[in-house]
Formats: sequence, structure tokens, C-alpha cells
Amino acid sequence: MLRTLARLAALTLAIAVVPAPATASSAAHLPARPLTGSCRATITGFSFGIFSPLTQTGRLAQSFVTFNCPSSVAEIDLSSGTSGEFESRSMTSNRDGQAAIAYNIYLDAARTVVFGDGAAGSSAYVPGSGVSQGSFPIYAEIAPGQSHVVASGYSDTLSISIRMVQ
Repeated sequence: MLRTLARLAALTLAIAVVPAPATASSAAHLPARPLTGSCRATITGFSFGIFSPLTQTGRLAQSFVTFNCPSSVAEIDLSSGTSGEFESRSMTSNRDGQAAIAYNIYLDAARTVVFGDGAAGSSAYVPGSGVSQGSFPIYAEIAPGQSHVVASGYSDTLSISIRMVQ
């Protein structure tokens, strides 16, 4: 039987898109915060570098999730964020709340396995039998071809759940 041991209140993924000559500066942050309860997890921040909405290339970033629990972890889940959909996560503009920029978070470097909770085509991270602590990479991508993006800060709020073997 699985039980949810801890939940991170809110991970904020933020990106800033500011006017520049055909480019925009972008950064994403997943602040390192401990989970409540007896498990602890930290996530290092994403940095996308320069994002240009006028080009057909996306922006890639990598981060790590580190966890430490008192007993075996069955799986680690990531929520779908404010979009409510794993396959099409989006960050919304801090300026008007309506403009959006498409992105996603993946479990593999090829960016084919969407990090989620196992629903709607996503996959949870499963560390293996008997594992109670460790670290694993996660990968993010701002989707290419988003010429509609307006200059603004963009953000999304995600949560992580750690399910332990009881």
C-alpha cells in the first residue's frame, strides 16, 4: 500500500521574457525547499539562457531532484501545474495572466518521457526497490515556434509528491 508522505507546497517555475533586439532573456527557477514531514527533497533551479520567440528553436535546461526519506520510496510525482495537463504545460504571463508560453519537464535527456504522476501519458519517477535516498536529473524545454510570446515574466506552480512503501 502506498501513502503520500509529503507534498511540496509550491514549486514555482518562472521565466522572464523581456524586450531585446530579436531575443529575450529567460530564466526558470525551481527553488530548493524541503518537503514537510520526514522526507526531504531539493530541486536545483533551471536556467534557459536566451530565448527568442522569433526563432524556431526552443530552449533546453537541466536540473536535479535530490531526496532523502526514512524508508523506501515507491515513486516521486510532479503535478501538471496550472494548465492541468501533463502533455501541454504552460506558464502564464505575470503581466496580464492570459498570454502563455508552452514548456514541459521530462525524465529523460531526449525529452520524450513527461515527468508527471503516471496519468495522461506522463510518468512518475520510480527509484527502484529499497531506495530511500538519491538524486535524479530532470530536463525542461520551452517549445520552439512561439512567436506569439509577449515581453513579460511567466510562471507556473508545480508540486512534488513522494510516495513511500508502507
